[in-house]
Amino acid sequence: MMIAAPRLKMLAIAAGLTGACQAGSSPLESPEMAAATGPARIELGTVTDAEGRVTMPRTVFSPRDTVRLSVGRLQGADTVTVRWIRVDGAEPGVAIDSASQTADSVGMFSFSASRASGWPLGRYAAEVTVGGRRAGSGTFEVR
Repeated sequence: MMIAAPRLKMLAIAAGLTGACQAGSSPLESPEMAAATGPARIELGTVTDAEGRVTMPRTVFSPRDTVRLSVGRLQGADTVTVRWIRVDGAEPGVAIDSASQTADSVGMFSFSASRASGWPLGRYAAEVTVGGRRAGSGTFEVR
């Protein structure tokens, strides 16, 4: 598994996050994350913008795709960690890889994962923690 170097791009709240990231606006948002950090958004896709935000969210990928995950609008200095996990297959629940980033203000966190030989077909999860506490997850399928 290859994890691309995580990119951290800082965003100002005035840059449009206030309207786009209301709690409950994304199926991948968790109430725990909203309570711990303010409104946040977790999205999966293959395309990100200049700030690292996923621009075309999706949950189905092909084996050769680079899966990108963005977590937005987190407040305070904390570490955000993503663990990529295989949900089914020979070893369900085993972490494939992980990556972490730390920020000192409101910002966008962007992570990506790919496999040189391609993703095996199946179901996966990306678990997000903030400051060591579970903040949410996104599930996806490779077909």
